[in-house]
Amino acid sequence: MKSLQPPPRRSDSTRKPASFLPGTVEHQDANPADFEKQKKEITDTLLKQKRELAFSAFQTSLNDRLKQEGKLKLYPEKMAVFGDFGSPKNFPISQ
Repeated sequence: MKSLQPPPRRSDSTRKPASFLPGTVEHQDANPADFEKQKKEITDTLLKQKRELAFSAFQTSLNDRLKQEGKLKLYPEKMAVFGDFGSPKNFPISQ
């Protein structure tokens, strides 16, 4: 593998000030056996994230549409009695 090299220096007087360029100290090739061990967990995690994103988009779209149609009315003063139980963070999607 080709090692990372800093960019060549410009010799003219219009040179910009040097900036920090991160580099690698050591490179290790990926171990296919480790990936195979983690593949199911990675796949399940990504699938769960996609499901949560899709459901959140659906829920937001549905709420917006029903509010516009006048079919959904919220009463925040009455909901305040229940605290923040209606918050999505209190109802995570589980499988």
